[in-house]
Amino acid sequence: MARQTGNVAVEHKTILNSRADFIVYMIDGNEDLYQIGRETLIGLLKENWTRGVSRPWRVVRGGEYQDWMTLIPVREFIGM
Repeated sequence: MARQTGNVAVEHKTILNSRADFIVYMIDGNEDLYQIGRETLIGLLKENWTRGVSRPWRVVRGGEYQDWMTLIPVREFIGM
């Protein structure tokens, strides 16, 4: 849904339970693949979470099971 929302939704539970070294995203409307280290991504999510109301990225519940996810603007995500 990145094309509609302008955000990449990173599901916390999925990232925290993964054993992969890298996470690869294909962003809607873009033919490229984007790779980020799982530990790097976890660190970014934790840093964002601890900032509370001053966090730069929104944290919402969503998806099939209404789990926590962080919404990162597409341009910012691509820059990572």
